[in-house]
Amino acid sequence: MPTKSASKPKNNTLKTFKVQPCRSSLKKRTKDLPTRSNLVGQNLTISIVSYNTKKLLYRCLQSIYQYTKKLKFEVIVIDNASSDGSAQMVAKEFPLVKLIRNKTNLWYTGANNQALKIAQGKYFLILNSDIFLKTNAFKKLVEYLNLHPKVGAVEPCQLYEDGRIAPTGSRHNRIWLDLVALTGLHRLIKLKTLPQDRKLTYPTEVISDGAMLIRTDLFKKISGYDERFRLYYTENDLCQRIQAKKFTTIHCGAARIWHTVSASTNKAGWKTISNIYAHDALVYYLKYGSPTSAWLLFLALK
Repeated sequence: MPTKSASKPKNNTLKTFKVQPCRSSLKKRTKDLPTRSNLVGQNLTISIVSYNTKKLLYRCLQSIYQYTKKLKFEVIVIDNASSDGSAQMVAKEFPLVKLIRNKTNLWYTGANNQALKIAQGKYFLILNSDIFLKTNAFKKLVEYLNLHPKVGAVEPCQLYEDGRIAPTGSRHNRIWLDLVALTGLHRLIKLKTLPQDRKLTYPTEVISDGAMLIRTDLFKKISGYDERFRLYYTENDLCQRIQAKKFTTIHCGAARIWHTVSASTNKAGWKTISNIYAHDALVYYLKYGSPTSAWLLFLALK
């Protein structure tokens, strides 16, 4: 199963500032953050959807301000009705962040679409709240899109906290493969796979929207996320529509980020997540496959 989880400027000067190293405690207020953001001619909008991931969100935001250099950027956090004080933490500790507080959970898709409506960056970064940085990875992604006008979206190489490389970058889902996977037989079948060395850069059919940089104008042209999806098959659908506009999608091994897996989904019960997965699979295959196969997979997942 896949994983998920400002004010207007007065001048065009990009301020530089120092941020303290990430801490697990939220007691000490972040120092040296400017009180207003620069939104003129910016390169990047970073959209982070959060649901009850307060400590991880803090680490994510700390690392963004610590490591993202030589870029003009804005950060938008969309809180999906968290009950753990996530929104209050953002408002107190990160005055630069544009915060959207939802009264109900609009899921990954609806919340990111809220950010897209107010985004001012040339590029739009969809980012999980359980991601954190150790390098200036976002600059590398922006540079890649600047140099390759026919690339619509790019993902970085994701590493787990223990150093393993996450298996992002895949082929489009095929319904027969999903059905085989339910039986466990996929482990016995040698399928043609993508390059295993994810330190390389290469085109791939599907890139992860746990950390996906997409051209903002392109994202708007394809009308953002399809909000019939909630958590799963979202990147599959995005990549299908990006490629339908004759743009490619790229895995960029030179840019690296770190990922704590399934932080938001781990907060929900297994039954809830299973039902959401079955729902999203049905939506996807009704959209891109045959109704008979879609309902067959849905019943198998239920």
